[in-house]
Amino acid sequence: MKKLILAALLATCTAAHADTALTVSAWSYHLNRGAVERLDLNERNVGAGIEHDVSETVAVVAGAYRNSFHRTSVYAGANWLPITLGPVRLGAQGGVITGYANHPVRPYAAALMAVDMGRYGVNVLIVPPAVKVGGVVTAQIKFRF
Repeated sequence: MKKLILAALLATCTAAHADTALTVSAWSYHLNRGAVERLDLNERNVGAGIEHDVSETVAVVAGAYRNSFHRTSVYAGANWLPITLGPVRLGAQGGVITGYANHPVRPYAAALMAVDMGRYGVNVLIVPPAVKVGGVVTAQIKFRF
């Protein structure tokens, strides 16, 4: 799995142009506030990734970050953003992810709002509730190159 993700990162890096962005994981907010204290959930999810637009509505994504359980997660997937309202695009992100108990690799999906302002932008993801944790809102800052 790590080789597949590394290959995806290298492929997007070699094709780098204005449609490619470095993403920096900024924070998360767990909607079940009781779980944050009870499970000692991490809300400073430091990490980095790459996002490469392959069309007006689709981008491939890959990266790694420190997850809510203080473990490293590696992900690869795609953004689908069919709705555009000025600089705001709405849709979903889905793919595969590592670093969560009892699942060496598992699928994931999240609602996605991307705000693009030239070379900079922000991704806000809303992850549906998981067992014991509840839903999560998370943000990434984007730097296009």
